[in-house]
Amino acid sequence: MVQNNTFEAKLFALISPAVAEKNLFLEEVRLLRAGKHTTLRVVVDLPDGPGGVSADDLDILTRTISDLLDTADPIKGEYNLEVSTPGADRKLSTPRHYSRAVGHLAQMQLVSGEKITARIKSADESGIVVVPEEKVPKSDKVIFGSPRELNFEEVKHARVLVELKQL
Repeated sequence: MVQNNTFEAKLFALISPAVAEKNLFLEEVRLLRAGKHTTLRVVVDLPDGPGGVSADDLDILTRTISDLLDTADPIKGEYNLEVSTPGADRKLSTPRHYSRAVGHLAQMQLVSGEKITARIKSADESGIVVVPEEKVPKSDKVIFGSPRELNFEEVKHARVLVELKQL
C-alpha cells in the first residue's frame, strides 16, 4: 500500500523485510498522533489464500518489529506499537483484498449507485464474480441472485461483512 507521507514510507521500508521474513504481507504503516500520544500502527495479512494470521504469529512479529525499531530508533520520543490484521470486516480496495475475501459476504456500492450484498465467488487481476444475496425479512431464508461479473472500476466501495453462524 502506498503510504501518505515520506516518513511513513521510510517506516514501511524499514519494517517490510521483517514482515516478509515471517511470510506475511505488510498492508499498512500509520503513525498516529493525538495530543501527547503517538501510536505506530502496523497492519499485516497473509499474502494470499484463505485463513488468517495467528495470534502467535502476531506476537512474534510484534516482538521482531519492536526490536527492529529499538535498534533503528526512527521515532523520537515515546510511542505505542500496534501490530494487527485488517480485521474481519476489512475494506476491499485491491485485487489481493478481493482474492483473500473469496467465499465471504461483502457489502458493495457500485459506481452506478447500486448497493448490493453478495458473496465473492472468485477474483482475479481484472475483477470479481459475485452472487447477490438478499435475506428475507423475519426469516432465515436467503434469496440468491444470478452470478455477476464486476470489473474493479465498477466498484466504488466494498467491505467484508461479519457473519455469525449458528452452531
